[in-house]
Amino acid sequence: RQTRDGRVSRLQADRLQNLPSLMGSFDPFRTLMLLPGISAHDDLSADLKVRGGKGDENRIIVDGIPLYNVDHFYGLFTMINGSMVEEIDIYKNAFPAEFGGRLSSVVDITTLGVGPKKVEGGLEVNLLTSTANLQLPLNEKMGLSIGGRMTNSNLTDSGILPYEDPEITLPTLSDDRDADKKQSTVQLNPDFKFYDLNAKWHWQISPNTRAEASYFRGMDTYGHFYELDFERVRPKVIQVMPLRRVRDTLDIYFWDREDAQWENEGLSFRLDHIWNESFSSSISLASSQYQLDFNKVVGREETSDRFPRDNSEVVLKEERSNSIEGLHLTSRNEYHSPEGHLLAFGYQWVHSDVSSLLLADGTSLFEQNLTADQHAIFAEMSPDWHKDIDFTIGIRTTYDKLTDKIYQSPRLQLAYQLDQHLSFKGSWARYNQFVREIQYEDRFGKNFDYWVASDDEEYPVSSARQWMVGFRFLKKKWKLDVEFYRRDTEGIVEQAKEFNAPTEETPADSLSFRVFEGSGKTLGMDVLLEKSSGNYTGWIAYTLSKSTVSYPDIFDGKEYPSVDDRRHQLKWINQYQWNKWYFSASYIFSKGGAYTNLSLLIDTGRDRAAIKPRERISYLDDYHRFDIGVDYRFDWGKSKWHIGLSVLNLFNRVNLKYEQNYFVNSDLKNANQELRTVLGTEVQLLERTPNLTVGIRF
Repeated sequence: RQTRDGRVSRLQADRLQNLPSLMGSFDPFRTLMLLPGISAHDDLSADLKVRGGKGDENRIIVDGIPLYNVDHFYGLFTMINGSMVEEIDIYKNAFPAEFGGRLSSVVDITTLGVGPKKVEGGLEVNLLTSTANLQLPLNEKMGLSIGGRMTNSNLTDSGILPYEDPEITLPTLSDDRDADKKQSTVQLNPDFKFYDLNAKWHWQISPNTRAEASYFRGMDTYGHFYELDFERVRPKVIQVMPLRRVRDTLDIYFWDREDAQWENEGLSFRLDHIWNESFSSSISLASSQYQLDFNKVVGREETSDRFPRDNSEVVLKEERSNSIEGLHLTSRNEYHSPEGHLLAFGYQWVHSDVSSLLLADGTSLFEQNLTADQHAIFAEMSPDWHKDIDFTIGIRTTYDKLTDKIYQSPRLQLAYQLDQHLSFKGSWARYNQFVREIQYEDRFGKNFDYWVASDDEEYPVSSARQWMVGFRFLKKKWKLDVEFYRRDTEGIVEQAKEFNAPTEETPADSLSFRVFEGSGKTLGMDVLLEKSSGNYTGWIAYTLSKSTVSYPDIFDGKEYPSVDDRRHQLKWINQYQWNKWYFSASYIFSKGGAYTNLSLLIDTGRDRAAIKPRERISYLDDYHRFDIGVDYRFDWGKSKWHIGLSVLNLFNRVNLKYEQNYFVNSDLKNANQELRTVLGTEVQLLERTPNLTVGIRF
């Protein structure tokens, strides 16, 4: 359900429970991805990418608690327990002035409340996780709601997730025909588990006063150990004149160990009071913490049985830690005038302690320990000029202590109801972001994100300007909503490795990185066509967009497609109820993303620096995914049961997340030869993935 001015879309969780889901039950973020303007082409990431934005540009709030990284299993699942969600408000256009610090959207999630008379609860088990929740009235004015979810066992043992033992090709150490490869052994022992907890307590102190406290915690633990042990029989020259060779056995042992843990934890308290018919106030205090710890050790030992001098050992270590400890104090007031005008105003203080540390073999590659404070005042007015006009104007003024600057964030929203069927709308806003995620590529070729504070020196404070115009048409059971939008972003950052190591043994102190600052632009159109008739509900969401970025020091400042640019995206969602059966089917299509194809840079006879950005680009194959779900609901005694089956990617379509290319020298004996060979690797998304769910509600 969307407001007339298009400011907020509200999703009721109980109406979307039977959509196909990897978790077998309602997944809040995967459901939001079915709306126009939000990308749904990455099965392996729960990040919301709204209108060309990145995942860190969304303000995620659960019962007043701001959260940072809200993913399980490296993004495959959302950390928000769907069985605890009551409703979701998402703001994509000019969001209210009380919200700041993000560029793309605000996602405000409300968990289940408590009825005044009876205990309610639920249990649910699927092939991956188990979930429980309980709503407990403590007395007529007080209630407690709690819920939890955890993995049933090691996720990689489930057999239904995209994890496979790698195919091992033993390296050729010699071209001599006498070389002999003996038996090898491979052991792979991944271990992945997670859990999350929710709790909410409320107290209706008086008819005009209400208190509420909430708690959230989510944690992932991951351990991976891989080893390869084999022997190589090689010819060894021990004398040149005359030539004498002996056979030597070289024992080679390789291992790779990773351990990681990340968690979100938050607590909030809110007090609401109605002073009179015209004036009300609320004050809230929330703390939120995100912590990541990662360790990786890679080693190789070579042992000769006849030539101890040839023995060697190489051990490489990577350590990463990242944390944010945030404190949010918000005071908000509302005044309703006798004429019907609404004025909202208040103050917000945000305190953030941001810490990042990247180590390679004990050498610090990056370290940041900063404290960031923002003091903001905000005001917003919605005058009641005419019954057919919705108009809201707001301003948020923020003083950032770290940069010692003042940032303005104005917002404007307008809607006009032409007749009972047709209305027009428009908005304009400017936003600023003071903490952000940066992507880092380690020497093993893996990318990961970490949070940093923007100090306007190494990392700038980013800003975005957004415009939207559109219309909405309602007729009987049909709804058509169309929005045209533009977004201009300043202060985007790309961090690149200046030295691409030819081998993993490259010393850590030779690695260096460079930060590029640039701008981005997104132009697009969102279309939502919705039909509701009897037992059927469905919608088609279509997005036409173009997202580009430019950096003064890359390609001479020329624009090129952003990593998440998808020109066309289509989602077709269907839900139908027949007696006690609930059926659902969804189809998602997305054009393939752009990537730099290194094979286009060889054998051109041209200087590579003169090749234009569009001449370097190829596109991944288009993304297609068809999902189905069926749910049977029945009463047994005083309890309500349901049994559900869902299948994601029913037709087992091979979809790609990205393709990665490397230049290599085709003649390894000639180090001076020009690099003319390109090797590539593909990272695939979900295969056909079924899940079975059994649940009870009492």
